[in-house]
Amino acid sequence: MKNKSLALKIIERVNLEPGLILLHHNADIDALGSAIAFRNAYPGYSIGAFQNISQLSKKLLKYYDDIIIMQPPKIDQYKTVVILDASTPSQLGISQEVLDNPIVIDHHLFNDIWETRYYYCDPSKTSCAEIIYEFLKLTNFKFDQKTALALLVAILADTGHFKYANYDSLINFANLLKLGKLTVQEVLDVLDMGNEINISQRIAHLKGAQRSKFTLSNGYIIAISQISSYEASMCKNLLALGADLAFVGAQRGEQIRISGRASAELVDNGLHLGKFFQKLGYELSCEGGGHAGAAGVNGTGDVEMVLNACVDGISKMLKKRQGNE
Repeated sequence: MKNKSLALKIIERVNLEPGLILLHHNADIDALGSAIAFRNAYPGYSIGAFQNISQLSKKLLKYYDDIIIMQPPKIDQYKTVVILDASTPSQLGISQEVLDNPIVIDHHLFNDIWETRYYYCDPSKTSCAEIIYEFLKLTNFKFDQKTALALLVAILADTGHFKYANYDSLINFANLLKLGKLTVQEVLDVLDMGNEINISQRIAHLKGAQRSKFTLSNGYIIAISQISSYEASMCKNLLALGADLAFVGAQRGEQIRISGRASAELVDNGLHLGKFFQKLGYELSCEGGGHAGAAGVNGTGDVEMVLNACVDGISKMLKKRQGNE
């Protein structure tokens, strides 16, 4: 375990009093699966969100009929708040100032913007669920089938069906299969519940394709687009259409949200979108971060301006990398 002493301090605090597990906006299956496992280990904890969870997570939630997501939670009723799988505070839908030393457990790029003594971050993990699994192994928790399944689905989803898995993820997955007495097919069956794309998402994708623009930079195709929701899945669509890099933004009043995706080739060659967005966030007074191939930035501003800044910044990075080869 990366930092066992900090993990034990977090476990000690969690055991003191019931609290709240707070989900980030558009919480994905990794976030929800991690939260379900955490809540099963600590039944005194509730799960809440200030913004909607993803469509896939909503479908996963139907499998766990004993889990209720409070929207919005009455945060002042909880002394301890646990935040899972969030790379920046702006993803929560509330100001970080209202939180008193929250527990933050994450697997994205380390971000010193978090103001807490209880920040456990391990970017070597391909999912937050793997960290939760390691945490629970430090306790006396006895894994039941549904807890193991929540973590297995989360790992499978965040590794892209093992496309981005590493040795540790595969070992953790195998161990959880044994603990839950489950088969890979049973895990796939749960995850496949969410494969159907609803009509609003299909319409958003079509609008995103209609509004897309692209530019050629140093031999790579960079595509951008604007839609009101489903930015992450639109990025994946642009990559599937042939882009090497995709940036999709949404504007809601003064608030903006940008998702970015990079091809496996660029990531294998050393590109890290999380670091790019973290630097861009500092420059634009926003909050950015994420993984090497999937990242984003949130804040206030003009979405078109930020999309153009993404293209300019990534083009300079590609040119610099090409010059160093």
